[in-house]
Amino acid sequence: MTQKTYTINTTETTDIIIKNSILKNLDSILKEKSYSMFLLICDDTTKKLFANKVLESLEKLDKPIELHSLTPGEDSKNINNLFRILEHLIEKGFDRKSAVVALGGGMVGDMATTASALYHRGIDCIQIPTTLLSQVDAAIGGKGAVNLRHSKNVVGVIRQPRFVVIDPILLEKLPEEKRKSGMGEIIKYAIAMDEKLFEKLTNNFNDTGWIIDRCITLKMSIVQKDPYEKTGFRQVLNFGHTLGHAIELYAHLSHGEAISIGMVFAAKVSEKLGMIDKISVDKIIALLKKYQLPINLSKKNITKKVIFEHMQKDKKALNGIPTFVLLKEIGKTKTGCLVSNNIIDEALDEILI
Repeated sequence: MTQKTYTINTTETTDIIIKNSILKNLDSILKEKSYSMFLLICDDTTKKLFANKVLESLEKLDKPIELHSLTPGEDSKNINNLFRILEHLIEKGFDRKSAVVALGGGMVGDMATTASALYHRGIDCIQIPTTLLSQVDAAIGGKGAVNLRHSKNVVGVIRQPRFVVIDPILLEKLPEEKRKSGMGEIIKYAIAMDEKLFEKLTNNFNDTGWIIDRCITLKMSIVQKDPYEKTGFRQVLNFGHTLGHAIELYAHLSHGEAISIGMVFAAKVSEKLGMIDKISVDKIIALLKKYQLPINLSKKNITKKVIFEHMQKDKKALNGIPTFVLLKEIGKTKTGCLVSNNIIDEALDEILI
């Protein structure tokens, strides 16, 4: 695809650059900032697949480069690994003109964002997302967090990256389960924000470049209006996440798979409250099934009690009462919805089969 560049202007500026094979020109993008040092954070998989490309490009800037690799998977998103990254930065003498480079999916991006925001009260972070989910969502918007005590993303920051460098060609090496997870987040945008995208996906539209571009545009429109989650406007991005995060932690599903079930739950709650009709719910379920995403928790050992306890700890909860992003129609949502325990119970019964 031809290069596209976007700029998110909040109190911090983020340049998002999308182009095939852009990693070989990473040095030309970063040279204007005159960074003093780089810490490349990756996991063992992205280190093997892509690190050499990034290192070759960074080496052209003739600055010290350090590499820090993590074990792949959500379990690595913990406070101990965060401290190890910070200790690496201290040990090697990184200063305020240094930069952290995240090469990976959501876990790597979260760790890099959090560490860069904490070190010296904030140094630049450069995101190079390597999964479909991170290219369309996780790398954009400045959220970084670690999990603690079986609570997802409970300790973290919101600090916008300086650059997001997206190379769609990296997705050619993406395993099918990772592609499926990314589709869960893409379908979230379609259901919650964009009926046109919903229709395109329903009709087998498969232009990956256009889909990535569309999702980035949608997320940018939200982040610019509510960059630090102060107004509640950004909650639309959490459609399906109140239940989805609980499922992700306890049912050991990928993020996109867990959010898929969370979206079915939210759609069913919306129907029970008379906000949408059954035809819309059936369309949503059909689209998720089309992309081989789960629609219930069949054969998963997770109880309603565990799910509800986790939802009470959700960041959108008010005084221990979970709130939900629900549907007014496909492509339009209502945030901050309080739902009776009876309705929650009924909807959970329909997905715990």
